[in-house]
Amino acid sequence: MGISMRVQKACGGGIIAKELTAGELIAVLKRMEFVVGMRLHILIYASAAGKNAIGIAYDPKIRDFLEYIDSSFCVMAESFTANELTEMSEDIIIHKNEYEQKLTGRVRELKKLAVRDARTAAEFVPAKD
Repeated sequence: MGISMRVQKACGGGIIAKELTAGELIAVLKRMEFVVGMRLHILIYASAAGKNAIGIAYDPKIRDFLEYIDSSFCVMAESFTANELTEMSEDIIIHKNEYEQKLTGRVRELKKLAVRDARTAAEFVPAKD
């Protein structure tokens, strides 16, 4: 949690240290303006909750996921500044409705693709006799 603590000190906000179920986490995220995270799963959960997220990329998968959902809110873990986070945060807050609508549309598309892929995979599972 070293970087998380650094971000919290620089920008304010909070850190969720308690383990939550997926449903509890999504419920908490829905109440937030936006999320700052460096773990892939928190970015996925934030997207599922319809909230924009700023990714702190320590690994290419963070940047890749954000690109996949058409988000440009990403900073590099080894070199980001509080100023970068502040600028992105302000942008997200100013354009909140626009960005959330865009994200919701993209998530809807991805859910349809996931259902299609699950159906395709199910076709390869032998039927039980």
